[in-house]
Amino acid sequence: MNKQTFLRSLSSKLRRIPKEDYEDAMQYYDSFIDDAGLGSEDDVIPVVGTPEEVARRIIENSLDKQAQKITSEGGVKNMTKGLWLVVAGIVSAPITLPIVFLCLGLFIAVIAVVFSLAIAVFATIFSVIIMGIAIIPAIFWTSGAQIFVMLGYSMLGIGLGTLICMGFYDVCKCFVMFIIRVIRTKVIRRR
Repeated sequence: MNKQTFLRSLSSKLRRIPKEDYEDAMQYYDSFIDDAGLGSEDDVIPVVGTPEEVARRIIENSLDKQAQKITSEGGVKNMTKGLWLVVAGIVSAPITLPIVFLCLGLFIAVIAVVFSLAIAVFATIFSVIIMGIAIIPAIFWTSGAQIFVMLGYSMLGIGLGTLICMGFYDVCKCFVMFIIRVIRTKVIRRR
């Protein structure tokens, strides 16, 4: 096989590699054959090898070179992944935005309910304490055993209200600490 036939055959087998690698390989083997001192009609296969063998080596080298480039630079793989993430974000926006707003609304609703319950419990505790204090003047208008009953109700209201208030304060404190801990773990995980 002469030089021109070899180069034509090699060229047809290397059409799918990157243009830069193709041109480098063709130029290298053209120069290599000339430097070997072979004429245009001499058989080049004993010196260079068959076009199939040479093409296989060139393609393997080109693939290794492309793999190293992609690994070192991120290349096509990372760009394709980023492109898919953008496309997925755009396509899923009509579905995810309402879900995000729903979750946000539910979170706000839960906070509002908890806040409302806290206000209701404090109002109940406050009313029990006020009831205990309000009974005290009634003691002066009663007589006999009713004085002790009214005094008992008064002390019971003030004591029970104070006890419930202290217990509810501890419950609220634990709840707030739990919320803070959850928020901190979520923020730390995201960083």
